Amino acid sequence: MEHLLRRHLKAIRSRWRILPPGKIAVIVLAVLRHNQRLADLAGGNNVSESTVRRWRDELIACSPPRHRAWTAP
Repeated sequence: MEHLLRRHLKAIRSRWRILPPGKIAVIVLAVLRHNQRLADLAGGNNVSESTVRRWRDELIACSPPRHRAWTAP
């Protein structure tokens, strides 16, 4: 996920973020995988809840869609 975020930041020409891409990826994974509250993770990392929400939405948008192979019975 860190590589996806780096590529996305380069594509949108973002000069900086308050945290490095690796830390952002860990926070987003905690939100998605462990259903952590945005406010809890935001407060622990000195960022706002809306920032964590934006990071989550950006990583979901730039991640490739998962295709499942369906076979006919």
